[in-house]
Amino acid sequence: TDGNPADEKDWWKLEYVGVPPGKNARAWVSARSKGGERVLYDEGWPTKQRTGRKIGKQAVTIRWQHDRLTIVENEKTLWETDWSVTWPNAYLYLQMSSHSNYPAREVFFDGVVVRRPGAP
Repeated sequence: TDGNPADEKDWWKLEYVGVPPGKNARAWVSARSKGGERVLYDEGWPTKQRTGRKIGKQAVTIRWQHDRLTIVENEKTLWETDWSVTWPNAYLYLQMSSHSNYPAREVFFDGVVVRRPGAP
């Protein structure tokens, strides 16, 4: 895309939301299909995880195998689909965003590997 991937009609995303910004965070998984967005995973917010958790270096794996989508965070399954994912293709966008009134911060994406299932 030439613009913000979040402006696309269809997408799936994993993000970490600050609670409060700059302190703790929680994982958030959502999807948009035909313009309608829905939350798929939010760590139980707001009933649980109201204050979030400490976030540091995260090892995240996103697996798309056997028509299933799975997110693994630090070697533990964080979330997975309970339906078949049949997209004809997918694109990976790495993005950091923040509100303009928050102090500057850095985010590093390191060791990013994209490969087809079954590839070495």
